[in-house]
Amino acid sequence: MKTSDARFHKRVWMLVIPALMVATICGGDEQPVNPGQLPSSVPKPKDDGPHAHTNFELEAIGQQAVQEMVIADPLESITVDSHTIKGLQILNLPSGQIGSTADVFARYALATGQPAPNGAEITAHTNFKIAGKGAARSPIPIPAIGAVVNNIPSEIIARYGLAPTAPVDKGLIVIVDAYDDPTAEADLARFNSQYHLPSCSSANGCLTIKKVDPARTLPDTDPRVDPQNCGWSVETSLDLQWVHAIAPNAKLVLVEATTSSANDLFAAIETANNIAEGQGGGVVSLSWSFEETVDETKYDIHFQHNKILYFAASGDQGGVVEYPASSPFVISVGGTKVTRDNADKVLSEVAWENTGGGYSVPEMRPSFQNSPTLHLEGTTGRVVPDIAGPAGIDLQLVNGSPIFVGTICSPNVGGWYAAGGTSIATPIVAAAASIAFPSGGSTLHVLENIYNRGNDSSAVKDITFGRAGNNFAKKGYDAVTGVGVPASLQFVMPPRITPSP
Repeated sequence: MKTSDARFHKRVWMLVIPALMVATICGGDEQPVNPGQLPSSVPKPKDDGPHAHTNFELEAIGQQAVQEMVIADPLESITVDSHTIKGLQILNLPSGQIGSTADVFARYALATGQPAPNGAEITAHTNFKIAGKGAARSPIPIPAIGAVVNNIPSEIIARYGLAPTAPVDKGLIVIVDAYDDPTAEADLARFNSQYHLPSCSSANGCLTIKKVDPARTLPDTDPRVDPQNCGWSVETSLDLQWVHAIAPNAKLVLVEATTSSANDLFAAIETANNIAEGQGGGVVSLSWSFEETVDETKYDIHFQHNKILYFAASGDQGGVVEYPASSPFVISVGGTKVTRDNADKVLSEVAWENTGGGYSVPEMRPSFQNSPTLHLEGTTGRVVPDIAGPAGIDLQLVNGSPIFVGTICSPNVGGWYAAGGTSIATPIVAAAASIAFPSGGSTLHVLENIYNRGNDSSAVKDITFGRAGNNFAKKGYDAVTGVGVPASLQFVMPPRITPSP
């Protein structure tokens, strides 16, 4: 399939601070961007379809990139090469490259009530944010990345009660991402060595990497790949490392879609479905998304397999609903962030301000959200997310989750990074569900379990403070953290029924 120029921007925010680059967050003297460098109007995308996009962005940019920026959901100010850029989503494009805007295409379709133009393809984006100096040599302690990574595997497992209380079957977790990550297996090995996790490789049968179309699946570092797709290799390594950190006994399968187009990604999901069904069931984790379109319901058929549990990131645009998280046939994962004292003890956990969520327009309210106790008055749409996990990384570069990345297409610096975003939360929650349901199960039944467990503090911890966009965390269900975060592996299990006396 021909890669399109009419694709959505990547939304993965990547706060990269290479050792050889002057780039600090919220630092330096402010120098406003020349307004003449910003476009007065958004170029109309070509009529060749929607694509999926990643949700991180490389902040190693010059003023050329600013010319393609869209003032949308404001981010923190970022100082790059002595230029302070406020409230802009930064896209790294080489000189002369032009990229279409991220959300105008989809929102136009929603506003007009029309599907995307004939032949148009949506591109998906990942949902993570990373920070660090990169280029860390091995062996080297994690603090050398220049960011504090409090959310190491053992801490996450303890915080959310995700340690199994009895031996569990291996289970199967399938990761679906776009393009080829040439260092995925080596990156996982480095991560496992750092955190004393069991080996997971193709040699010992723990890891399988499947390309939907091997002849056409290029690394995102390949010069023939559109620069807008930079960073899918980061997403892939991140996903593999964190599902293995939480469910080290599970078998992992990485399915690599040919491109980030919706058609190619859903073809990869069908490959994942066939693999999971061949193994008797499993869990599928999706950390990418694209903004809603009026005809997105046509994709829902890909998630209606009875023995497979589907998890999808709600996105990193605060208060914006994205697909496939908005499908009623997937479990949508939002994000939280924590604060700590000087002894590293968690003081609070609140909603992460960049969490995607809200009320879907195309998708109708599913049965598991019809309870009057949820107080979802005034809309008939499916509400996102269902549950949440750790996503926040602070401006001070603390409380991130560690990842090792050997392939970054720009600035082409590999090493240890601190990461955040719903791309982190999703594989963590999906892997926890795999421990509880190693042979898979019905996504609808697990969603019903999650909502029935919302008031059970032994299974779910309610998050009652924070906001994302116009959505506020509150007591009970909300459109930022769902029912809350896991308090134990029981969060996906049916409630215990006490026999009548």
